[in-house]
Amino acid sequence: MKLKIKFVINEMSGNYIAVPVDDNKNSFSGFLKLNETAAFIIEQLGNGCTSDELINSCVAKFDCTTQEAKESAEAIIEKLKTADLLEE
Repeated sequence: MKLKIKFVINEMSGNYIAVPVDDNKNSFSGFLKLNETAAFIIEQLGNGCTSDELINSCVAKFDCTTQEAKESAEAIIEKLKTADLLEE
């Protein structure tokens, strides 16, 4: 999986904003307001990864269970698919 658009993520006071920064930005206008977990997942998807790699990265980063990581990743991935921002 990989994002269709390159994003830059900025953090300010615990709030994360992802802004499109590549040539495809015309296909997505606006920004993404994220929590820390979603920001991490967006960063991982920006580099391209499999579902298993994404889940394992979340477990390592957040010291959570595999099931918790899977549920969080699936929720964010579904929102990205709905917005047509993800290619598989």
